[in-house]
Amino acid sequence: MIVKTLSLRQPWAWLVVDGVKTVENRKWKTKFKLPLPFLIHAALAMTPEEFDFAEKWCGLSLPPDPAFYIRGGIIGAALITEIVPPGSTDGGIWHMKEQYGYKLEGIMALPFRPLRGALNFFDVEASPEEAEAIKKLTPISESGPWEWI
Repeated sequence: MIVKTLSLRQPWAWLVVDGVKTVENRKWKTKFKLPLPFLIHAALAMTPEEFDFAEKWCGLSLPPDPAFYIRGGIIGAALITEIVPPGSTDGGIWHMKEQYGYKLEGIMALPFRPLRGALNFFDVEASPEEAEAIKKLTPISESGPWEWI
């Protein structure tokens, strides 16, 4: 089963999979039909500057050891249910107002699977466990979730 996948940098990926952060922010709007089930990929890169920004922005004390954060593979799955436009106040506390806010539901952690990431959404052959998670998130519809809008 081929599944859409999105790479998130740490510590953001951890905050999402842990159920703390329920909005993923992007400078671009996806063209895929919603709701969109996808796998969460934890990017390999994580700079100290990005970590400091994340900690200051979210106002939380995050685990400081970079080894704490799993990187370079699949760590979870979620469903994008809505895209909040830049400037909107409907995105909640996790929405960065200058970006599109992808509202997430059904967030679940999955066993780590090493995998090279990519920019934007990318296709991945799901493992059996990942495919099962995506099926649980996939709304029943005639057209399916991968249709362009």
